Amino acid sequence: MEFWLNVVGLILSTIGALLLYFFGVAPLRVTATGEGVTTWVNSPTTGERERNKQVYSSHRRWSQTGLLLLIFGFLFQLIGALWPHLISPSIPTGDTPTTTVTPELMTAWATIALAVFTLILVITTRRAAAQEIEDRKNVTRLELTLRLTREYDSEPLTKVREKLAQHLASVGGPPDSWPADTLLDFFETMGHLAHRGLLDDDELLWNDFSMPVLCYWTALTTYVEKRRMQFRDEVVFGEAEWLYNFMQTQEQKRRQARGAAAMPPQTCETFFRAESPDS
Repeated sequence: MEFWLNVVGLILSTIGALLLYFFGVAPLRVTATGEGVTTWVNSPTTGERERNKQVYSSHRRWSQTGLLLLIFGFLFQLIGALWPHLISPSIPTGDTPTTTVTPELMTAWATIALAVFTLILVITTRRAAAQEIEDRKNVTRLELTLRLTREYDSEPLTKVREKLAQHLASVGGPPDSWPADTLLDFFETMGHLAHRGLLDDDELLWNDFSMPVLCYWTALTTYVEKRRMQFRDEVVFGEAEWLYNFMQTQEQKRRQARGAAAMPPQTCETFFRAESPDS
């Protein structure tokens, strides 16, 4: 009986180890939402997202199956190693108890130790793989945030900001559509990425973009409403509006934590003058 228990255990462990090799150890490059892990710049299409969800579900299912088979394999081997001692335990005779260390008993304990060690190794490997995926996500979030910072400070967008800020600081009234739409489109992209957790929004995003988002969106609220009426679509620049609300919430939390008053209106006026040196 113990022979077949060991054979079944070895077979299950082998299949489980193979499944973990193909589906558990290698980091998965898609998430449960169908997004990519390391490439966030171009969001997947609807069809690609559905295929990615299927890949994620299949990967998760086979990975868990491999781990279960490995665990059951260990259990079968453990029972097989202990089986002779479970059905026919050695009962010492005489007045003095004696303990006999037989080769079978040594093999049983060696199998137990190997099974426990292998199980710990599998769990540690899975945790390491999960941590590697999370580290990749964090690096990608940081890289994307820095890329947006460089684009915001690039010459084309700097000219857009100067023209728009000069109008808001001196002329007033509705701005031209070219600079307003260009900057709002940039904030729309940023909001799309931040809304899905693809940016380092804890500190870096807020430190670099809180003032521009809060001031420009507040000044362009009327313009956005007119654009929505023009296109008859209430979700125009919806992600940019989400980004503004997010920055507003973060601003309030940080000011409350430091016991500071709300940002005065003069702050945005000073900001627009700094954005347009010629105003």
